[in-house]
Amino acid sequence: MKYLLLGICAGVMLTACNSDSDQHAPTTDIEAASVITVEMLEFEPSSGHLAFALKDEQGVTISNAQHYRVYYFGYPKEKVVSGRAKAWRKWHVSYPFHCDANECDTPLIAVDGHYQLTPKSLDWAADVRAGAVERYQVAVQVLSSTTHSEVVMFKPPA
Repeated sequence: MKYLLLGICAGVMLTACNSDSDQHAPTTDIEAASVITVEMLEFEPSSGHLAFALKDEQGVTISNAQHYRVYYFGYPKEKVVSGRAKAWRKWHVSYPFHCDANECDTPLIAVDGHYQLTPKSLDWAADVRAGAVERYQVAVQVLSSTTHSEVVMFKPPA
């Protein structure tokens, strides 16, 4: 009986170690990619948290991304009426963040086949009164030494 239980346990352990869940999906190093496509997964405006996937020309996940340019844009709510003389101009605030070989505001974090970024110093009220920004967009561009993604604008989910 003791040997039977030992054999069953060994069989279960061998089967579990050989499961498909332990195999990783193929990836392409960012330096080998000739096309970089950004797919936004999450955008949380208050903190600026982003989660996005990177794909190459065949739709394969890109690994080892480090360099980026991200621009956060904040706008007032639609159709704001103001008594100020120049209020007809559409205003916005923008806050750039980047990471390159010389300087990095916040490093990208690779998590389960996608990347996350939460800027350390995004303050929507830095240039306007608190609560003035009510609509948000973010522009994302990811770079390698030989190519870069298109600059893509994203809005948070409604």
